[in-house]
Amino acid sequence: RRLTIATRDGSITPELTQALARLATGGAGPDVVVFPDFAALAASFARDLLGGVAASRWYWRRLGVLHRWSGAQAAIDLLVEQPLETWAVIERWHDEGLLAPIWRQLTASSAAMLLGAVGWALGTTLPDRIEAAGLPLPARLESAVAFWRDAVTQATVPHVAIHTAAVLSLLRWDPVGLAMPSAGARVAALANEWGLPQAAATSVSEVGDRPPTSADLHPHGNGDPAHNQASAFAGMTIEAATPVATDAGTSSQIPSVTLAREIPTEFGGVLFLINTLSRLGTMRRLLDWSDGEPPTGWQLLHDLARSLGAPETDELVAFLAEQIGEPAPVAEFVAELAGTAAELYEGDEIWPGFLRQPGLLRATASHLDLYLHGTTIDIRIRRAGLDLDPAWVPWLGRVVRFHYPLLRQRLAL
Repeated sequence: RRLTIATRDGSITPELTQALARLATGGAGPDVVVFPDFAALAASFARDLLGGVAASRWYWRRLGVLHRWSGAQAAIDLLVEQPLETWAVIERWHDEGLLAPIWRQLTASSAAMLLGAVGWALGTTLPDRIEAAGLPLPARLESAVAFWRDAVTQATVPHVAIHTAAVLSLLRWDPVGLAMPSAGARVAALANEWGLPQAAATSVSEVGDRPPTSADLHPHGNGDPAHNQASAFAGMTIEAATPVATDAGTSSQIPSVTLAREIPTEFGGVLFLINTLSRLGTMRRLLDWSDGEPPTGWQLLHDLARSLGAPETDELVAFLAEQIGEPAPVAEFVAELAGTAAELYEGDEIWPGFLRQPGLLRATASHLDLYLHGTTIDIRIRRAGLDLDPAWVPWLGRVVRFHYPLLRQRLAL
């Protein structure tokens, strides 16, 4: 079921939201299916596809992708509907043993669709070929080698599977490198680790069944990035499990578990520094880095937060530290950023007192959603633009959003 609600001021009261949640989870009949998140939906769909039973489920037939593709290509087509969820889904497939069988069947056309949708959603051009000459594998990409090895070594069309996995690995572990002129060489470095011969340098469009068309690269047809990310599945995020009635009358259970990591914090305002760093041109500075590999955005965010008094014992700050990998010497650079930011926000009378913000971070491989416990908005923070949704953050490789679930609603009469 899909429900569309329009309001004059664009807000929906918590009471209405709760009522909709009760409606979705309370009617556990044959016409209601609830998934805890999009990754769970994609994993369940892939599992049924690989088991040969997807066509027997009414809810998978309603998705529409089974009319266009079969097997693993349908799983990729579903992922194309929500390209910014790519890594949350891929990690779920990996952990449930689904990634290798899906990647084994990956074709040039479905790979082009996926990379086209991801690139369009990010507003960037992704590397379209594996270069003949690579560079030494950056340390931050070592995790990608083990993550993908089984999937790419079993692929029917290895060039396509390796190229797609390498590009997506940059998105996950080296998002700044994805935007560098050396991105193609980084793809080649990963390809070499997976055993692809140097002589096999080629593009996705040159291998497989057919070259990708404009319809592949913009699969939703109208070229509108907002439409590209719109999906009927966005509402299937109620955190509950419900019995699933199949056409045969049997019942199964959709698992309510989600891979989102929940991190309580007293210093949720640390993530407000994302807006600060973006305002200071962090992506441009990292792309212009001239002294070896640039630091990760995670390190800049972590080190700036620490320099402003955020304690390492806070779970959110510790989470940021975990993402750094091999730290770079950036103390002077971070001190410069902190000084520039202090001047920038001097008139707002909030710097850096906004860091202490109790909340809960839900982190996946593609999203950081911070749920703040406050019941009111600090107008100084809002005026400074610190708690505005950053959305896609290219130097982190994550979509970041701030939520105020306990915000008091005021009705203007």
